[in-house]
Amino acid sequence: MKKEVSISLAGVLILILGVAAWYNTPNDLMNLDPKEVMEIVVFNGNSGNGTHIEDKGQFQYSIDDLNDIEVKRTKPPCWLYRIWF
Repeated sequence: MKKEVSISLAGVLILILGVAAWYNTPNDLMNLDPKEVMEIVVFNGNSGNGTHIEDKGQFQYSIDDLNDIEVKRTKPPCWLYRIWF
């Protein structure tokens, strides 16, 4: 009986720690300074081809768009708890 209770408590503790870690992750995806970026490399993993963008005027807009991305916090997925609605 004690073993079952200790396993249950450990499971609840792990669940609480997981939810706390998930909730406290940062909202910003990136925080890049365009002046510090020297180049952007885009690599296609299927074909093996890559593109190097070195012109600061070209990747200024890309970096601004990446900095504007915010991650939305949502509830954990239903399949995580095996609850189906």
